[in-house]
Amino acid sequence: MSDIFAKNPALKALLDAHLDTLASEEGLSPEAITEAIAKGTMVLLANPSHKNVKPILVGQPSRIKVNANMAPRPCAATTKTRWRSSTSRSRPAPTR
Repeated sequence: MSDIFAKNPALKALLDAHLDTLASEEGLSPEAITEAIAKGTMVLLANPSHKNVKPILVGQPSRIKVNANMAPRPCAATTKTRWRSSTSRSRPAPTR
């Protein structure tokens, strides 16, 4: 496991500043949060340039998780349907 905190001092500074608050909000120990970020199963969303934005944790084992499947379904996707879904409905699909 690489040490993301050594490679990213801004992340370490943000985490150090907000770790106790995040831990109490998530109901997790600070060690669990630090370990999950280091493993890559959790991310800290924050921007130090925006002081009015509250940092949040996303991923396992936090409360907020993301499920994103960007691949088309193999049984329903064809070149024609993908082209049609990415262009205007008023134009016909090209014939090949």
